[in-house]
Amino acid sequence: MVLTLNDGPGALAGVLGAFAARGVNVARLESRPGGVRAWDYRWCLDVDGAQDAPPVRTALDEARSQCTSLQVLGSYALSD
Repeated sequence: MVLTLNDGPGALAGVLGAFAARGVNVARLESRPGGVRAWDYRWCLDVDGAQDAPPVRTALDEARSQCTSLQVLGSYALSD
């Protein structure tokens, strides 16, 4: 997924906490320049689990409420 945040203390921690509280592993976190303003970033996250799995879906809903934008680029279930 790709997301943008309002600039402020703890903004990223709040989004990551939504996943941690539900036991959803954030497997990758990367920042990229947003390209609009200086010091404006997009965050790329990979999480373990399909977007329709209940803990992931709930975490995404909470994360969306804390983001200026959040786009899921793809989703797949974990294999055993």
